[in-house]
Amino acid sequence: MGVAHGCSCKKQDERLEEDGDDDDLVSIASTPTLVSSSEVLEFLRKVQLFKRLKEDLLPSLAPCCASKSFLPGDVVIEQGDEGHELFVIRSGVCSVQVNGHEVAQLKDGDYFGENALLRDEPRTATIVAKQPLTTIIVRRSKFDSLGLREKLEFKQRNAVGGGFVEHSEAKPPSPKTEGERKVMAKALKENTNLQGLVSLDEASTERLIDRAWKEAVKTGIDVIAEGDLNASFFYIVKSGRFDVIQKEHRVGQLKPGNSFGELALIYTAPRAATVKATVDSELWVIDRTDFKQILAARGDKCQEYVALLDKVDLLKGLLKPEEKEALAKSLTEMSFSKDETVFEQGEKGDAFYILTEGQVAVIKDGIEQIKLTATVTEARYFGERALLTNEGRAATIKVTSDKAKFLRLDRLSFEMLLGSLEELKKLGTDRAAVVINPVGPLLISTRGSQAMPGHRTTTDLTDHMCGASNLGLCEISLALSEDYMADFFDQWDFVSADDPTHGTVDYVTREDAEQLELVRAHPDGVFIGVDNTTVLNSSQGRGRKSIRLESIKRYNDGLFIISLDHAPTGCGSWPAFWMFGEDEGHVWPDWGEFDIIEWIHEEENVSTTLHTKAGCTQSHLREGMDMKGWWNPGIYGKGKAFNCDVHAPGQWQNQGCSQRGLTGTVGPSFNEGGGGTYAAEWDPLAGHMRVWFWPSGSEPEDVKGSTPDPELWGQPDHYFELSQTCTSNHFKNMKLVFDITFCGDLGSPTFHEHCGAKVGHSNCDAFVRQEPGAFHQTYWWVSALNVYHRQESLAFADLGSAASSAECRHEHVASLESRVQELEAILSQRDGELRELWARLNEEGRGQSPSSRAVDPLPPGHGLADAMGPAIDH
Repeated sequence: MGVAHGCSCKKQDERLEEDGDDDDLVSIASTPTLVSSSEVLEFLRKVQLFKRLKEDLLPSLAPCCASKSFLPGDVVIEQGDEGHELFVIRSGVCSVQVNGHEVAQLKDGDYFGENALLRDEPRTATIVAKQPLTTIIVRRSKFDSLGLREKLEFKQRNAVGGGFVEHSEAKPPSPKTEGERKVMAKALKENTNLQGLVSLDEASTERLIDRAWKEAVKTGIDVIAEGDLNASFFYIVKSGRFDVIQKEHRVGQLKPGNSFGELALIYTAPRAATVKATVDSELWVIDRTDFKQILAARGDKCQEYVALLDKVDLLKGLLKPEEKEALAKSLTEMSFSKDETVFEQGEKGDAFYILTEGQVAVIKDGIEQIKLTATVTEARYFGERALLTNEGRAATIKVTSDKAKFLRLDRLSFEMLLGSLEELKKLGTDRAAVVINPVGPLLISTRGSQAMPGHRTTTDLTDHMCGASNLGLCEISLALSEDYMADFFDQWDFVSADDPTHGTVDYVTREDAEQLELVRAHPDGVFIGVDNTTVLNSSQGRGRKSIRLESIKRYNDGLFIISLDHAPTGCGSWPAFWMFGEDEGHVWPDWGEFDIIEWIHEEENVSTTLHTKAGCTQSHLREGMDMKGWWNPGIYGKGKAFNCDVHAPGQWQNQGCSQRGLTGTVGPSFNEGGGGTYAAEWDPLAGHMRVWFWPSGSEPEDVKGSTPDPELWGQPDHYFELSQTCTSNHFKNMKLVFDITFCGDLGSPTFHEHCGAKVGHSNCDAFVRQEPGAFHQTYWWVSALNVYHRQESLAFADLGSAASSAECRHEHVASLESRVQELEAILSQRDGELRELWARLNEEGRGQSPSSRAVDPLPPGHGLADAMGPAIDH
């Protein structure tokens, strides 16, 4: 169930220019500049292609490289163009697009265009800068002039199953049983890397399965080889077993139903591992060319959807072309099975449907009125009045065919894009086109009520609070509630208690911290550091002096935006910016913990984690789809740590559900790049916790403004869902915390692996005590910390009507007053019933205490709860 991903109705702008270089080097943001050989050598060593060169040849290539920068939105290379250079990303993020669809993102240390160094062939993808992008360029002319192409050492590969090799041509499809098709569909669906790259609907999945052929693989044969550039096929294991080998070490095993080689379907990239058959086995094979043709075919859906919208009577002659295009992108494709109900008679209508395949029955008062059937040439429409009003459905719609497919458009999405339909009808076509909040890629949903990550689920709240205003959409926006940079240290408690994670640390009071200059306030930020001068013996105090700050204010929701110019780093350190809830009656983790920024030693990847009591899991979330990051592994590197329970089986004690971020989100490279900004959203109403990260200078404009809007920020780096699998009551009354501890429950057992060889110590505690000079970089420099909460506001299109936030407030207050009256009526009725029950109990002698037979009746005007006092828990 799904729709075309990244539907684009317009061709990309032509943005390539020539810079006069004989290699037709792309020139957009700057001309290439030479970079130091030592600097570039580090990056070149990461490129799989250059690992085929002998180590002593690589330094000769470094002086020939150039650096080039691109601005967000710049096209670096264009699909179909002939390529002459390889790009290695020094910093920034870029989008990989195939036929107008984003299929992947590349970041620091990644590279693209490597085949251009070897042969003439068109670029297989378009690369667009998403953030300020700095690259190192290797041109084929320079590569050839040094004679390096002939010196590449390509590994000899064994044939696979009677002459099949990955370099061979695709074969005709093989027949498949229904059972085999189900296994293949399940493998495609459960390949998280593939799902993170593209969104496959059912039809596309079926076509891929149709194209697959079967290959036999003998024991000991390498199906793919690590570093191989001729990566053209994707594989599903039909039978047998395969070892996954990286750098000559076995790192995993594949069995029937597993799949591998997914990146080759999208983008020409070297194989990341070797896959070797350990027994005689069979594979299903899908060719990259077939996959790209199927993916490209889905791009036509956008125009198909526009054509369908043109046939909706309610919308005919009403919308401008760009408005129809925006609506087409917001349609959600859904699939139902026989006897499933699309909606029930009488239920509130909030969306209309287009039946594109299958048959449904229209049932009114339990009696079937008519059947609607969609054909190739004719779709059927129903429920469109839901775009105008939330009146009850006039009939039940039930699926009668084996399967039925629909396109769904809800009123909230419509109004977020175009404003009120009623207002649009009044204005007619003699107006300017308006798209309030254009959406990105088309969404995928199994049911219309299921929210997709990154999109707030405020339909019921908004409809209830604001009704069907013809001014537009009355919604809840964010306003600044705390600016921590004003009198920063006055808003925190300096906690000097023992470290609960058993670290080699001595947290100090504010008086001591200021005397030791471990904290300082400056006009452009605050410094929070550690003692980096004192040598400690093994028995001297609790450990190295440091800071733990806990906010005086507690929170139950909010958007927390922090800008850091520098974050602590250093072997033995364990810094974190986090939240937790606890009091005398609620011991951790009763009220939960939200670790926004956390890492150890000199790690370059942040970890973002939830810690809870039992009953909170995030196992349904998908890496690459729901968030940019990925799950940290469980105990001994097995499984994934997606259970937030601190006692979860298969995970380390207190590990929680922990996601790992992209490289450069913390650590030395974070600091060298000037730091960055994190935004953490805790929204129980919308049902999620989300975290975004931007390197310094690449933040969206609204992030540092007065009204940030997370709905504009795209896919979060980290995402947790507060739903039935993890209810919002796991997190309450939480404080913000800054701390820098050393060693402890996490730092000590990982010290030898991360730092032992580098620092010449095997014991974390001894190193931290004896080497104060190792902690000159172990400090926070916070340049901004703001907290935002929701307030009432009015977001509406410029439709020629005058309105203000006061009108929205008036509407909101009127709605609340009406609701209060309803509740008062219910309470009055319940109070009367309780009075009758109280009177009967008195008559039977059960309404009084054993020591007294005479009880005054309830005083007029007082409810039963008042009379019973503390016996009723309010």
